[in-house]
Amino acid sequence: MMGALGIIVAILVVGCAVLAAMGFKGRISVVGVDLGTTYSVIGINNGGTVEIVPDKEGHVLVPSTVAFLPEGRVAVGRAARRYLEHDPTHTIYNAKRFIGRAAADPSLVKELAEHDFELVERPGNASEGWFRLDEARGHGAAVAPEGVGARVLLHLKAMVADHLGYDQVDKAVIAVPAKFDARQRQMTAEAYRQAGLRVMRVLEEPTAAALAYGLHRKPDVHHILVYDFGGGTLDVSVLFVNEGSVEVEASEGDDHLGGSDFDQCLAHHLVARLGPDLVDAGTFRRVEACGGAMAEAHLCTQHLLYPLSEELKRRLSDQLYSDVRCMVQRPGASSMRGGEADVCAPANWVETQLTVTRDEFEHACSDLFERAMIPVDLVLEEVGLTARGVDEVVMVGGTTRIPRVRARLKEHLGVESLNTHIDPDITVAYGAATVID
Repeated sequence: MMGALGIIVAILVVGCAVLAAMGFKGRISVVGVDLGTTYSVIGINNGGTVEIVPDKEGHVLVPSTVAFLPEGRVAVGRAARRYLEHDPTHTIYNAKRFIGRAAADPSLVKELAEHDFELVERPGNASEGWFRLDEARGHGAAVAPEGVGARVLLHLKAMVADHLGYDQVDKAVIAVPAKFDARQRQMTAEAYRQAGLRVMRVLEEPTAAALAYGLHRKPDVHHILVYDFGGGTLDVSVLFVNEGSVEVEASEGDDHLGGSDFDQCLAHHLVARLGPDLVDAGTFRRVEACGGAMAEAHLCTQHLLYPLSEELKRRLSDQLYSDVRCMVQRPGASSMRGGEADVCAPANWVETQLTVTRDEFEHACSDLFERAMIPVDLVLEEVGLTARGVDEVVMVGGTTRIPRVRARLKEHLGVESLNTHIDPDITVAYGAATVID
C-alpha cells in the first residue's frame, strides 16, 4: 500500500516538474493595470504571453466613468457614459485628474468649469476634493477620486473573472504617471486597496511603454522618448537604457492637456456653429419633464455635444470629414403655450446636421496641437539632449492616433518613424503585464 502511494506521489512530483518546465504556474492571480484618466485597461500574463482582457462585448478599453444611481446602484464604463446626458451631476469622469490633489488647487478651478459635477472640500484627506452626491441615493454625500477609481478597478476585476472562468485575482502590477508625487501615488494605491488588489510593483508609465516594445533589449538604443498623450494628460519622458535596464531621466508634461481637451475644443466649435440654435439648460430640463419620446430626444445641448465631439474626433482620425446630428427647436414653431413654443410637441423640433472637416478641426484646435510640443522641448533641455540624440520614439495614449499629433511630432523631432504598432491605448497595461513573474 505504501509502495503504491509512493509511486503516485512520485508521478505527481514529476508531473508538476514537467508543467513548471512548460511555464505552467497555476491559476492567474496577478494582473497588469493601466488605470487611466479617460480609459482603463487590464492585462494578464499567461506563461509569458500577454493578453489584454476584453469585456463581454469585446471592448478592451473601459471608460473610467462611474455613475452613482438611486438606491445605491452604480454603473461603470460604457453603461455609465449613457448617464452623461441625463444625469451629468452624478456621472463622474476624469477622476484621475483630481486624485491626491488639494481642493483649493488653482488648476482644478478651470477643470471644474468643464464638468457638470461639483467638488466638496474634505480637508485632512490626501485627496481633498471629493465629488458631491445626493445622499438620498445611498452613496453618501460625496465620493473621493480614489473611490471612483476603485469602482473602475472592481469592474476590471470582474471582466478578468468572466474571461478566466474563476475569481482569484488579488494582486496587481500598476503603472502611474512619472510626474505623480508621493501623495498622488499613495491615493492611487488606495484605490487598488479598496478594490481588493494588493500592489506588487509600481512602474512609471513611460517605463511600462518601453518594456512593451522591448526596446531595452534593442542594440544601439540609449535614449527613448515616450510621448504619452492620453485622455486627460500629456506626459513626455526621456528614458536612458543601459545594459537592459531602463531609467526615467526626466519627465515634463501638461496635466491639463489631453484628448478630453480636444473634445471640449470641438464641442466649443460646435456651440459656435449652432449659435442661437443651442438648446439652453432651462429648455432641456423642461423637455425632460415632458416624458415620452421627447424625454429621450438628443437635444443640441452643451453637455450632449461633449460625448458627440469625442466620437467626432475619433472619426476625423480616419476620415477627412464627418458630422454630428442633434435636435433643435424648429424656427417659427406654431404650437404655443404661455407665449412660447410648446417644447413637448415633437413637431416643434427638427434634426440638424453639422459637418466638420479634418482641416477645420485642426484649425479650430491649432493652439492645442502647438501646446502639445512644449513638453518635448522642455524635457530634452532638462537632460541636455538634442532631437538628434533620440534613438526611438514611443507613442502612448489614444490621443496619439490623431494624424496631426503624429505629423507634428515627426516634424518637431525630425524623425521618419514612430513606434505605433502596439495599440497606443493598451501599451502601458501591456508593459505592466510583461513584468509579471
